[in-house]
Amino acid sequence: MLDFIFGTVIKRLLYMAMLIILFFPTSFAVSQIAGDRVTGEQVKQNILDWLEAFKSLQCKYHYRFDLPSGEWKEEEIEYRWQNDMHYYQSVVLGHNIAGAEPIGSVLKESLVDGKSKLLGYQSNRATGHVNATSLSFAQSSQFLRQLFLIVPFEQAIRSDPTSLGLHTILSLPGIALLFEKGDQRIFMYWVTVKEVQSGVNVYLDNSNLITKIEYVLRPAHCLPDEAQHFATKDIYQVVTYLRTIELMNYEMINNLWFPCHVKETWYRPTEESVKRSHAILLRAARNEFTRCEASVKTHEDREYEPIPSTTEIHFDLGTIRINEKLKKSDFEVEIPPDTGLVDMETQEVFRTAQETWLERHADLLIILLALGILGGVTVAGWRYWLGKP
Repeated sequence: MLDFIFGTVIKRLLYMAMLIILFFPTSFAVSQIAGDRVTGEQVKQNILDWLEAFKSLQCKYHYRFDLPSGEWKEEEIEYRWQNDMHYYQSVVLGHNIAGAEPIGSVLKESLVDGKSKLLGYQSNRATGHVNATSLSFAQSSQFLRQLFLIVPFEQAIRSDPTSLGLHTILSLPGIALLFEKGDQRIFMYWVTVKEVQSGVNVYLDNSNLITKIEYVLRPAHCLPDEAQHFATKDIYQVVTYLRTIELMNYEMINNLWFPCHVKETWYRPTEESVKRSHAILLRAARNEFTRCEASVKTHEDREYEPIPSTTEIHFDLGTIRINEKLKKSDFEVEIPPDTGLVDMETQEVFRTAQETWLERHADLLIILLALGILGGVTVAGWRYWLGKP
């Protein structure tokens, strides 16, 4: 009799469970992600195809940065890139920063064959260095370098998250999802390499052009499905924002779309939200949360300072050249005579040789020589026509 009763109860419980699963499936899908993985992979490949279509770039642009303190600076930049070769020249147009370089100061820097050369002009004095292994003062060209270049894997996993750009992040193993929110299409890329928390959210318009890139940190110690289980919002929003880049005013140049106006915004978490994050992590250490749950909570709780740092770039449309073959000499920084330099490889400090009197006055001598020859020819001509020997 007891076996019959227990058997009947178990059958009814199984029947009720089946009804719940059939009619209330969302009760068991809390961690299910709404994003489309198939379309996400297609979007990822489309973005990579666009980035990899750029083989070289030459341009000039106006660059400005503004700090929360109210300090600002404007520069005119000339930039060239091809393969692993880079060159930029910056001219200071104006600023309100105490102790900054004088207006009109010029800085040139190149990176060729893994060696950097820098030359700066201030108040009619030239100084610089040679044989560095990276660009030293390239904040004004960082957006372009990070957009197109790929940092090698071993270097990427050891790099500061703020130094990784779109091309590098999409080249790392990860999960691609596409979310559609009203008229917005948001592509999320979650890097699955455990050493890397960096990720991106990419906003697309109806023509599949990128309108905004959000560089973010995502929850550690879990993948999107597990993180979504603890999240109170869409998984692509469970992040700590590093910076966002808005891409505007696209123009078709040599069969490629190129954004002629770019605005970059850098975010800084408030001290209060950082303290709350530390408290959450301490509770996780006491096993009150799993590491994944704690990581999700810290990202969802993040708040930011009200006035961020911004940089803005306006490209000179007439100077943009895409995929035109450049020579190695196009990336050369010419070091003038009598320039103080530091060899970054040997730490040697030296000066380039001074010009000789003939070198300093070469142009004048050429002019005088030309005038002398012209004068001689002219006198000889007049003598000929006058019939004089």
